[in-house]
Amino acid sequence: MKKLISKIMIVISFAVLVLCAQPIATQAKSNHIPNGFIIDQRSDETTGNHFALTNLLGSYYNPMGQSFVPSKSKLVGIDFYIKKMMPLPLDQITDFTVTVREGSAEGRILGVSKVQVPATFLKGWQHVSFLPPVKLVPGRQYVFLVDCNRNAWHIVSHGDLSNNYPRGGWILWGQPQGSNDLAFRTYTLKSK
Repeated sequence: MKKLISKIMIVISFAVLVLCAQPIATQAKSNHIPNGFIIDQRSDETTGNHFALTNLLGSYYNPMGQSFVPSKSKLVGIDFYIKKMMPLPLDQITDFTVTVREGSAEGRILGVSKVQVPATFLKGWQHVSFLPPVKLVPGRQYVFLVDCNRNAWHIVSHGDLSNNYPRGGWILWGQPQGSNDLAFRTYTLKSK
């Protein structure tokens, strides 16, 4: 009987460990390069300003996003860095929507993708995929915009006089914001 109780306690301890580690695994998982993808454009600085995607009145700084100039013709994913600024009930999931537009925040929509983020997530990279890939023309400017359906999230931007990403800039209220950039990565497919 003691052996049985000992085995049950080991199983319960393991289950508690796995359940408690879930938020950490959720954060770490979002920081890897998806299989078959390579990074095309990036601004990896994640320390800096945090701006609310929404507030109690709805969209506040929107449209908010980043302009970029691709070197490859197929966009298959985008990462953006977020930080939770207020608690959410554990059963609430936040829907983030990323829209890719041609040229500016008002440009033609080329692709839309969504990702769901659990309330247990605190901060880190989030990834959205675009499959089939969004077709781009290398050397032309594009914009991606980020929005969400909950008031708890801030998106991270980095203001830097050295212009961390000189091929584009942060979009706030639909307008370019000097040398500031969001923390972001764009992905293309690996060449075969």
